[in-house]
Amino acid sequence: MLFPFAASRLDPGPSVPAKVRPPTSTSTSANKEEDEPVDELSWTSTSVVWSRGGAIHRSFRFEHDPAQLVSLALFATFDLPPPISSLSHQPPPLHHPPAQSSNDTFGPFHPVGPPAWTEDPLALPLHPTRPRPQPEPTPQRFLVIFLNDIAFAYPDSGQSIPFKLPFHLARAWPLHRGILLERAHNNDEDDDPTLYSLLGPQDEINVVATTASLAGLAPPNPRPSSSLSPDDEPAQNSDERIVFVSDTEPVIVTANKRTGKVAVWAYATIPHSDLDGDDADDDDEDRKRRKGKGKEREVPPPPPPQSAGLRSKRKRSSAAAGNSSLINNTSVDRSVSASLSHRRTSLQHQNPNNSSLLGAGEADLLEALGAGGGGAAMKRTASAMSALAAADRRGSVTRNELSITMDRMALGNALGGGVGGGGGDMDREATMLQSGVGGDQEGMVSDVFISRVYEMDLVLSGSNALDSATAHIFDSHSSSSTLAIHLPHSSSLFLLSLSFTPSGTLLATPLRQLSAIIACTPVLASRSHILDLLVLSPNNSFSLLSSNALQLPFPSPSPLLPPSKKVRSLDGNRSRFFTITFEDHDRSSSFVPAGPSGLALRVWHTIALVTSLDDFGQLQSERSRREGADPTASDFEVLEQVLRALFALPVPVEEDEEDPWKAFGTATARFSARDPAISSLRTSPSSSPLQPPRRTTATESAAAPRELREALVAGLHLLAEDCKILAETQHDHVRLVELLLPLVASLGIPTWTDAYQRKTGGSAVPLPVSELYTGPTLLPASPPDLMATLSHILQGRSSHPRSLRLSDLSSHFHLSPSRFYGPLDAPEGWPARAYLLVRRPDLAQQISGRRKNVVSTTKAPALPFTTEAICESAKSGGSPKEILARPNTDAAPVPKATRFNEDRRLEEVARMLQYSEPVTISAGDRTLDQLTPQVQQSILTALSNRTLALPIGFAMFTYRSSTRPIIEAVAISRINTSARILPMPSPVALVDKDSRDAPSSSAVDRIEWPEFHSGVAAALQLHPGQSGNLDSSQISFNKPADLDARHAGFLLGLGLMGRISALVFNQAFEYLKMKHDPTSIGLLLGLAVTYLGTGDPKVTSLLSVHLTALHPPNSSPLNVSGMTQAAGLVGIGLLYLGTRRRTLADIMVRELCAIKVTSIEDPAACREAYALSAGFSFGLIMLGAGTDPSATANEVALLRTFRALILGESNHPLPGASATQHVTDVNITSSAATIAVGLMYLRTERQDVADMLEIPDTARRLDYVRSDLLLLRTLARSMILWSTVASSKTWVESHIPAFIVDAFKAPTGKMDGDLDIARWNIIAGACFGMGLKFAGTAAAEAHSTLIHYLDRLTRAAYIKASTVQGKIKRHAIRCCLSVVAISLSMVMAGTGEINVLRRLRVAHGHFSEGVTYGTHLASHMALGLLFVGAGHYTLGTSNSAIAALVVAFFPAFPPLPTENRAHLQAYRHLWTLAVEPRCLQVRDVDTNEPTFLPIKLRLVEHADAARAKQLVAKQLVAPTLIPEIRLIDTIQIDSPRYWSFALHLASNPEHLRSFLRDATIYVKRRTGHLSYAQDPRGIRSIFTRSKSETGSSVFDFGETAKMLAASATGLRDFVAAFSDDPEAIAAVAHLCHPAGSKDPPTAFEAFSASVLLECLTRDKRDTIAVYHAMYHAHALLHLPTLTPAALLALEQLSLVEAFYRRGTYRAVFGRPRAKTSAGREPLVQLAFVEHVARTLANRSKVLLASPTIEPVVRSYLATSTWPTDPALGRPLAVVLAVQDAPDAQSLAQLRDLSLGMVQQAGTANGSVDLKAVLTLMVHGTGQAAEDLGGKAWQQDLTALAVDVWTEDLL
Repeated sequence: MLFPFAASRLDPGPSVPAKVRPPTSTSTSANKEEDEPVDELSWTSTSVVWSRGGAIHRSFRFEHDPAQLVSLALFATFDLPPPISSLSHQPPPLHHPPAQSSNDTFGPFHPVGPPAWTEDPLALPLHPTRPRPQPEPTPQRFLVIFLNDIAFAYPDSGQSIPFKLPFHLARAWPLHRGILLERAHNNDEDDDPTLYSLLGPQDEINVVATTASLAGLAPPNPRPSSSLSPDDEPAQNSDERIVFVSDTEPVIVTANKRTGKVAVWAYATIPHSDLDGDDADDDDEDRKRRKGKGKEREVPPPPPPQSAGLRSKRKRSSAAAGNSSLINNTSVDRSVSASLSHRRTSLQHQNPNNSSLLGAGEADLLEALGAGGGGAAMKRTASAMSALAAADRRGSVTRNELSITMDRMALGNALGGGVGGGGGDMDREATMLQSGVGGDQEGMVSDVFISRVYEMDLVLSGSNALDSATAHIFDSHSSSSTLAIHLPHSSSLFLLSLSFTPSGTLLATPLRQLSAIIACTPVLASRSHILDLLVLSPNNSFSLLSSNALQLPFPSPSPLLPPSKKVRSLDGNRSRFFTITFEDHDRSSSFVPAGPSGLALRVWHTIALVTSLDDFGQLQSERSRREGADPTASDFEVLEQVLRALFALPVPVEEDEEDPWKAFGTATARFSARDPAISSLRTSPSSSPLQPPRRTTATESAAAPRELREALVAGLHLLAEDCKILAETQHDHVRLVELLLPLVASLGIPTWTDAYQRKTGGSAVPLPVSELYTGPTLLPASPPDLMATLSHILQGRSSHPRSLRLSDLSSHFHLSPSRFYGPLDAPEGWPARAYLLVRRPDLAQQISGRRKNVVSTTKAPALPFTTEAICESAKSGGSPKEILARPNTDAAPVPKATRFNEDRRLEEVARMLQYSEPVTISAGDRTLDQLTPQVQQSILTALSNRTLALPIGFAMFTYRSSTRPIIEAVAISRINTSARILPMPSPVALVDKDSRDAPSSSAVDRIEWPEFHSGVAAALQLHPGQSGNLDSSQISFNKPADLDARHAGFLLGLGLMGRISALVFNQAFEYLKMKHDPTSIGLLLGLAVTYLGTGDPKVTSLLSVHLTALHPPNSSPLNVSGMTQAAGLVGIGLLYLGTRRRTLADIMVRELCAIKVTSIEDPAACREAYALSAGFSFGLIMLGAGTDPSATANEVALLRTFRALILGESNHPLPGASATQHVTDVNITSSAATIAVGLMYLRTERQDVADMLEIPDTARRLDYVRSDLLLLRTLARSMILWSTVASSKTWVESHIPAFIVDAFKAPTGKMDGDLDIARWNIIAGACFGMGLKFAGTAAAEAHSTLIHYLDRLTRAAYIKASTVQGKIKRHAIRCCLSVVAISLSMVMAGTGEINVLRRLRVAHGHFSEGVTYGTHLASHMALGLLFVGAGHYTLGTSNSAIAALVVAFFPAFPPLPTENRAHLQAYRHLWTLAVEPRCLQVRDVDTNEPTFLPIKLRLVEHADAARAKQLVAKQLVAPTLIPEIRLIDTIQIDSPRYWSFALHLASNPEHLRSFLRDATIYVKRRTGHLSYAQDPRGIRSIFTRSKSETGSSVFDFGETAKMLAASATGLRDFVAAFSDDPEAIAAVAHLCHPAGSKDPPTAFEAFSASVLLECLTRDKRDTIAVYHAMYHAHALLHLPTLTPAALLALEQLSLVEAFYRRGTYRAVFGRPRAKTSAGREPLVQLAFVEHVARTLANRSKVLLASPTIEPVVRSYLATSTWPTDPALGRPLAVVLAVQDAPDAQSLAQLRDLSLGMVQQAGTANGSVDLKAVLTLMVHGTGQAAEDLGGKAWQQDLTALAVDVWTEDLL
């Protein structure tokens, strides 16, 4: 096995293994470095080999370019942004408070937005976007390989990331995050910056700056501070040579040969996320030093005077140094190039009159979108922008409208490359070199700052002693560490203590100086997770420097060094292993022997808490000495020797006889004992030949101070009591009490000695009475006992008013602890592991952030075979079973019916919405001969409108249903317009054009937007949590050779899922410059939705390029279609959703006012869609801002403008129009302005604004208003007067004007058609408002009302119309029908309600004449919304959700698939912004399978302000949709089959965060029950069995139960009914009577059977272990030879007995919980507890009757003398424990009291009955002890004590 050791590249040659950083930090566990293989790097000039564990892990070759040679390789850790899946819209991290009000902009499921797409250097001071919390970056280790001009960063898995090196590299070091780079010097006069930093593989290489102080920058507060001194400047002193850079502590050590000084520097890295934000609160001076430039930090120029250290003179030359071009490496693939282009730019401000630069990519995009594309146009724009730059930018509309891209054009030629010329990467590198390598330092940026904290003179100036200096950090704790600086030339070692102040400043304090040190390296030695320093002395002896420079001996055996060789260096990898390098370059591997482990290590931890550092060091030295003297001794035996010597007790030593086995085991025993494989082959320690008999010697030294000895005894006692808790550590308790017995006896405290004699049964060497300690002591009067304390706590009493803690021992005994192993950490609260301890994995899984890999519950089974398919398969051969067993590959994927398991509605919806396979329709009464080709084509043409409208509904239905990982191109289904017309035998294809005609693009145009929707559906199917991450390379992989609508829709779908942020700008540029309308629309809207409400500057600039409205005056015209410009307007609205940016909103109003009346309509301009998009954008920006005074400044003028745009009534010029020409086309602007007002005043209850949207009250006024505008005005009024919206028919009818109502009531008969159309439009608008108000609620009344109007409209819409007027009326009514159908589906979203499904299925079947594409589109959107996400999602009612639904379902349905003039079809997919995953799923925590489960919701019923809120209970069965989160107070499990618990969503933020991760509750099924799927009616549970089977109870230890052989034999079949309980099955198989055995069951088998029956039938499975522990304790107590383990088992049995028999259980748990309920059943049967008590009493009686034990008991009662033989002492301990005898001190007091009472009674009466007096006295004291919470001794021991004391008195 190879180990990495060298600190730098070695001299002999390129193939020698070189510098390697270990994969882990110094916080390595004790066995981690042994279990994990060690990484090693070695390289030559053309190759790098990464070895892991001595085997080649990866290899890299660089032979493509002879000029590029490998110079360095190292491991570094970079902070990477979180994966895209964590930024997707659902499941999201929360950022809203739990108590969410109903009018919040975003709902509770809205995610934290992704990080900025790119940073922009131009600050936006007006209306800054509210910062949103960003996910924490993820640290990831990279292998970084440096060549001459380029470097490659390789993650542990995946492709490399190359980055350019702007200079020749001298050396590099890993930092805590990132890399420190040292530039190679060109000449002696080179004063350019020396040090640079790289914080990420995609970040800039920035200059390292020096500063006077790092306060506020260094840990523990690593964030930018405005307190930096103004003399920050780059590190550029070539005299300073870096000696050491730490990647664990922020420390750098440098040596200056010229001055002979060594300096210690602290460094601070500025995380990228900490530099984002608004600097509006900074003062002017801070603003100059630190500007909000995204991820960079600007460093001002240094002052003229020179400074010492790394700060040197400045170079004023403005020439750029170095080569700025990147290597043209053809081997770098497209994804790598994309990652290069994703790196952030570092542009300096060279022109003070301009504030930003235009990137080359953006300039090229603008040029590509321009009408002429010539340079003259660009120059005109640049000239215009130069003029704007000189103006007042704060008041400029263009500036405040974020026309960042246009502003940058003024500086297009600043770098000499021209706008659009050259590559962005080249310009970036050149700029970085100009700012960082040469020229004026104005504008340099830095993300690593260093500050000198300590400097010392070590050698004379000019000496070479510093050339070989090294430095290391060791003994790192949470607050301090030690820095060692070694000078091999003088063999000196300087130690500095490093610590941090509260402000984050690093302090270096001289600690110690050592001489005669040849070499040193940090290793893991004395502590498992803290490094020590291994040092080598001139005599070739090793030692360790540990905590606070404490010197410890090297553990035995020490490495043997050849005397003829001199050691050159020691090199380690921060583990136990190190390498010794000699002067002749030979190397030898060695390691530090492992220190104590197991119990011995825990004891040393305890000792460190009470001893000073010097004392602890002496003990460690003593331990080392004894290990060397006796290599066969175990760790615990060595510890025992050290402690006995500390207490001045005799120490065991080896016998003198020669033992051949000892000679062999001397060198290997200690290490083989720690090998788990060898130790498992050993026998017990007492019989091991490696541990021969020992004898004792006299005391070796004087005892330690009493305070220390008492503290050690107290600490070890607490550790021994702690070992009682776990069964696996109880043997450690036995070893500790045996160790403590002589230590306690040496203190001379009788009560402690007697207590330990009773614990062990052994005897301590008694001290003479004169040596008993009678002075003051800090120890308690008697040892604290865990069992007794638990018993007192359960009884509600406290026996120890002041408890001892390990962490408080030092202060209690007034000692200074060494804290050698670090501080003690105690858990707080109830973490997940605490729930696991009490066997509640469901609660542990619920509160933990980690979720199991959930198998998708929406993975669809194939559709059933049709009869025709079966017949076709039968023709090919095969049996019927084989045919039915084949997969139906032709069937569309259908989500698995988890919610709708009782029917096949999901399969039916999937059949209706699939469009990739031919459908089958009926030809009616036509025969096969009548189906001529002309008839077939007419049918297919009508059917094609339905087929082309299916993808949008299919996208809703399959939303987030795919869990396939994205490992290949995403399949996008093609639309199949062919169909099989029965009775025809085969499908027929639709022919769009006669083949004899010239080909045209009409067919392509007709399916372009349906294909677009199909692409969106393919992207929306991907589940972010299951499909994995999607990076830019995968997007490129899915890109077709020629852009098409399907890929355009795929881009929009990725944006709707929040996953298009992986796209880099170069890719976006390549998409947009093609001017493919669907692609441009999909990409712009996708980016806007991904960065919803964030106002991202880069996305803003990209949208601004496509909008003439955001260009400066006299800008170049754009060759961009009207559809793309309209999408850009909505993109601006989405990007600034709810931000209330009034300046942007005013631009949208200007665009509306610019819609003039024209006589010639240009269809390509899409004026109506553009106007509607402007209205949408205004409403989205000003969403719900009607009550915000700051956002509604000059409201009167704004409402006047909107009144003119809606009604056409205005006597004032509109904004942006001249005084003589302000004729606005109200027919186009009215609908847009209506929706804009409705969104702005959403939920504001502004009656005055609602009155502006009036419904005509007379027939004459009605003639001037289009019927569709009545629908929109009714809708807008409902949005404004939100609280008045009701779900009744009365509320809907109240909107109809009185004259229309009267006209319908008139007896004239026939109704006027115009009035009928107006009435239905008003009703449809009211229904739309109702659908928005009750979206996703499934309100019963709203459902009834909407389905009522749906039926009425259906009857009115599907009537024959022979006249033109009738057809117009029918079309208008069908539009209203579409609106009502969508409104009904909004209310019932995700429910799959069967009555709505039936009506929509009828609508699906209509494809006759007059049913347009828009009608099909609406009905299938309603169908998809009814089953959105296969029933796992529904709609929310937040402001953003309502706005998204209005935009998506705007009632302007296109008659043709190519229609986009009134409303862009791409907007139809914005419903995704309103979707919420409110499907409550319940999973069994053991199987991770979903289950049906009744739950109870407690909902908040909002009362008026005068009364408190009320809670209403609601019963549901999961999986089910639940109400909005803001209405839920508690979710409670309401089933006797599962363990109950409740999630308090309203009062517990942790519960809310846990639930919103995936809306899943984890439950644990009770033993004895089956799930509801297995046992729906509950007739198969264990409680339905006969009483003879389930009534078994545990009465004894198997004596009675073994006679019931049938119970034990039949138990296996009984438990098999609950086969999903593996523990019960295993217990039956191993503990109970074998099924095939003919012998009767043993007592143990019968006992186990009765225990299993009782515990399983009474749902207390975990009590099985308690019963068996009691059985084991009983067996130990009845062994012929008692052991200390039996005495511990007796303590536990006594605790159980005291709990159940002394009234504690009845007092605590026996009380009924209600008047009608009984108390809780005990876990352990009371009859069994009584049997245990009788067994213990009988055992003590037997021992008392023994002729060998009774004299021992009598002697103890008379003189408190303990027998020296453990065979007698342990039975005595059993008798005393069972009989509840008082301790020795109390016995002595009772004896004295008895003597006094007898004497008093004899004086008074002359003659007394001694036994009667003593018996009365003993019973009285026992009663007093019980009253105080103690125990009264039992009658048998009382009688014996009275006899003994009577004999003594007589």
